Amino acid sequence: GFEFGFIVSSLSVGFQGIFGMLLSASATMLFLLVIFGAIFEATGVTAFFMEFGKLLGRLLPGGSGHMAIFSSSFVGMVNGAAPANVAITGSYTIPVMKKAGFRPETAAGIESMASTGGQLTPPIMGIAIFVMAGFLGISYVTLMSKALIPAVAYYAVAVLGVVLIAFREKIPMVTETADRNVILNGAPLFLIPITVLTVIMFKHYSIGYAAFWAIVTLLLVSFARSRSRPRLQILVRNLIDGAFMAATFGIAIGCIGMLIKILTFTGAATKLGLVAGMVSGGNVTLLLVMIMVVSIILGASLPTVIAYIIVAFVAAPVVVEAGGPIVRAHLFVYYFAILSAVTPPIAGAAMVGCKIAGTGYIKSSWESFKLVGPFFLVPFFIINNPLLMSEPQPLVQGVMVIIALIIALVTMTCFCQGYGLVKTNWIEQTALLTSAMLATCFGMYRHTGFFAGSLLLAVWVFFHLWRKYRLSK
Repeated sequence: GFEFGFIVSSLSVGFQGIFGMLLSASATMLFLLVIFGAIFEATGVTAFFMEFGKLLGRLLPGGSGHMAIFSSSFVGMVNGAAPANVAITGSYTIPVMKKAGFRPETAAGIESMASTGGQLTPPIMGIAIFVMAGFLGISYVTLMSKALIPAVAYYAVAVLGVVLIAFREKIPMVTETADRNVILNGAPLFLIPITVLTVIMFKHYSIGYAAFWAIVTLLLVSFARSRSRPRLQILVRNLIDGAFMAATFGIAIGCIGMLIKILTFTGAATKLGLVAGMVSGGNVTLLLVMIMVVSIILGASLPTVIAYIIVAFVAAPVVVEAGGPIVRAHLFVYYFAILSAVTPPIAGAAMVGCKIAGTGYIKSSWESFKLVGPFFLVPFFIINNPLLMSEPQPLVQGVMVIIALIIALVTMTCFCQGYGLVKTNWIEQTALLTSAMLATCFGMYRHTGFFAGSLLLAVWVFFHLWRKYRLSK
């Protein structure tokens, strides 16, 4: 046991516990980034994202769904909380999707999945990338490049999922024309400040310094033209809301500082790793699955930054002890902590989306989970494949890993949606799931599954085309 005085001093005296590194990061970095996002909302840049989404939505089946994917992702990139992002953009995108023919629960699921995607997308990743760079002691530029390929995989899964839904539900293409004036007017509001933020970070200045000049740039760009100039009342209100949100982050981070200190001086963090190792019996796959579940539970319904901080201290060390490189270990737990927003039984983003769509929570959370389900395989791929982190890997091996990842994502997406070119039967569903698992095994261990998974996929494609031919006659 510990004496009361020791506990109090460890948690609240000096630069540890409440006043540790985390609270310092909140005051010098997160506060400015949250204010940056609040000013973004005041400029009306959301209209630009919506119109840009319409432009992309005209090119693919299920266009209104793709409009939601891209517009909500852009907003979520700077928002930092998937449920809040659903509330901001979903009030527009969900009714549009319902009008286009998507079922209410599907519309809510697509919006939830899209709003979550912004937290995984460079260059901002819901602010968490800056905290991660500070924790790991690596440059922002390096970390951003490592997160790029997984982000592309996320949107590939999202787009394919919406396309399959559109074909299955026979949803027509979008015919609504995007307002090019809104796009041209809003593009500088988004691109110039984000470019300033990114360039300053590329030059290895501090995050707080970069955020300050990004805010100054955003204000100058927005006030330079009457069309983008925010009303003073709205700007002040958003600044107040942003300050309140940042203060809430500060309180939460102070509490997390105490939690981390308790985990440290009681040795609980080390014991978690030992327990996980004992239960898994040295099986790395089982250990990673356990850490996946822990990360989803710990990240449930928390803002992006808070969710990452918790799993970074509790779950990531276990992956590192199992032999995972530290950056990949942190990204592994980060992805699952963020995906908790669309994973039942919590699924905070779907909880907001279902209210807007006027449908049930269980249906909406299940639809969002089916859409992001294939991406659950990506973190398992990145653990042993440096190429997916934009690092060198032997050519032949790298090409095979990319092919295996594509096979896993395509087959898992078709499995989750129960559709390819026509509705799949139970035999095809079994073949798709098996092919995805075999490809993932190759991605993790690189010694089995590639050819078997590829052959199974080829057989499925042949019989699926034959079924489509028979049904069309």
